[in-house]
Amino acid sequence: MWKATEAERERFDRLAEREAGKALEAIYGAALTAFAEAETVLGTVEQARRSATDAIKAAAPSVFRRMLEAIYEATLPAFAAREYDDVLRQGKAADKLYTFKASGADLNDFWLEVALRFAGEEADDLIAGMTAESVRVVRAQIAAGIEAGEGIEVIRRRLTERLPELSTTRARTIARTEVLRISNYATMEGMRKVAEDTGLELVKEWISSRDARVRPDHASSDGQVVPMEGLFSVGGHSAQYPGDPRLPASQSINCRCTHSALVQ
Repeated sequence: MWKATEAERERFDRLAEREAGKALEAIYGAALTAFAEAETVLGTVEQARRSATDAIKAAAPSVFRRMLEAIYEATLPAFAAREYDDVLRQGKAADKLYTFKASGADLNDFWLEVALRFAGEEADDLIAGMTAESVRVVRAQIAAGIEAGEGIEVIRRRLTERLPELSTTRARTIARTEVLRISNYATMEGMRKVAEDTGLELVKEWISSRDARVRPDHASSDGQVVPMEGLFSVGGHSAQYPGDPRLPASQSINCRCTHSALVQ
């Protein structure tokens, strides 16, 4: 189960990484432009730093929102439909479904609505965190330049050289985290929809990657079964699914766990 889910995620990771890369390029580009303009007009590192920070805060919310919506709209329908159909197979195998003929693929418009709803409900906090991290990255590079005794022009060159490299790594982390988050949310929504459509009673199981890289807390959660609308206990935190936004970053970033429904 986990290996199949991981292979499917990797397909969407590539798309998400492109979206994240474009978003970071736009945001850091705005910061570099503001820094260069302030360098020319105002002439001090502090004023240029403030201008770059303000540019990020102005650009990031809308750019990150478009990025998340694109990732969620591409990813959610596939995973929701997959879970929907998996539960149908379980129900039929258990002789609890006989004439039900719908499939998850028939519900694509519904899944797209769910994706946009999730973005609307959960994106604000995620965007705030991404924006703060973008500001931190730029400020850290400026601070490193100051500590090295660099002048404003050299610091600008430092930003121009370093930000693209840092963006590549960060785009990969954002992509991995958000595909994990939305794929597991999609699985949850697939469960809910098929339970509503069929009346099947479901529980859900936390499934870790079961390898040497898994977090100890997530290894401990492996095999944990709760009611469909229940909460898993993960490292002292509650979550409806792996990557749940209510989890702290230490329990969600680069997580590779999944979960799945079981027909009762």
